[in-house]
Amino acid sequence: NSLTPFSLFSDIFIYLFINYLLMILFRLAKKCGRVVRPSHGLVTPPSCETGPSHGVTCYFSCMDDFEVDKNQASCDDGVWSTSPVFSCVGKIPK
Repeated sequence: NSLTPFSLFSDIFIYLFINYLLMILFRLAKKCGRVVRPSHGLVTPPSCETGPSHGVTCYFSCMDDFEVDKNQASCDDGVWSTSPVFSCVGKIPK
């Protein structure tokens, strides 16, 4: 077994490619805790209520006659960008 420049390049490429795939799989496996939907609240996408994966942004809204106090939170490497707890407060009639 003699090393040629091509075989050395090939071995390095395979090593880096496998490490890259493992890094991606590891990051995808890191999920954030689930968003608890409050009364009169809506959360999208649905994965937010079961524990979103890395890179998912959860959007919050409320049903008619209610206002949301926070619009969104993102899951970054298993950690929320901001607290995923939100509230729906009844609108004050004008």
